[in-house]
Amino acid sequence: YVEDMPPAYGLYTSLATTPSGGLVVIWYDRSAGNLYGAEASSAGGAFGAPILIDGYLAMDPNTGDSGLGNSIFVDAGGTWHVAYVDGAEETLRYASVSGTTVSGRTVVDDGATDGTAAHSDGRHVVGDDSSIVVTDAGEVRIVYQDATTQHVMLARRGAGGGAWSVEVLDDMNHSGFWVSQRLTGTQSTVVTWWRQQMTV
Repeated sequence: YVEDMPPAYGLYTSLATTPSGGLVVIWYDRSAGNLYGAEASSAGGAFGAPILIDGYLAMDPNTGDSGLGNSIFVDAGGTWHVAYVDGAEETLRYASVSGTTVSGRTVVDDGATDGTAAHSDGRHVVGDDSSIVVTDAGEVRIVYQDATTQHVMLARRGAGGGAWSVEVLDDMNHSGFWVSQRLTGTQSTVVTWWRQQMTV
C-alpha cells in the first residue's frame, strides 16, 4: 500500500510576520485532519502553544479534514486570516484568529459554480495552493486553483463581511499550480505555474 500523502504532522506550513515583529506559523496534521497555528512574539522568540484552527478535533459537523493548501495573512491589528482546504468536502474554507479565539469559519467556495453559472459536470475540487491577503480597508482576497478545470480562481469578501464572490482569474491552458499573490497598496499581483498541453 502506498500513501499519496504521508500521514505526517507539520505538512503545508505557512509563515507570516505580525505588526509587532513576531511570527505566526500554521501547519496541517495529516494523521488527524487538523489545522494548527502558533505565534512567537519576536522573530527569535519561542512559539506559544498550538491553537486548533479547524479540523476533525473542532467537533463541528460542518467541517472535516482541514488544512491542506493553507495560507495566512496577518493584518495591522494582529488578526490572522487563514485560507485552507476541507479535504473531506473538497471545499475552500476561511477562518480568522484573534489572540487565541478562532472565529468566522466559513466555506468560501464549495466548487458548485465558477461565480457566474453552475458547473455542468457537478461540483469541482477547489482550494489547492491558496494565497490570501487583506487590504488596509479590510477586503479579503484569496487566489487558489480549481483543480478540476485547472484554472486560477479569485474569491473576495468585503470589509464588512457577508457573502464571498468568486470568479475565474485565469483560464488559459492548465493554470493555478502553486499560485501566489502579493499585495501592494490596493493592488494584488498574482503569479502561477502553468503548462500548455500540445495535441497531435
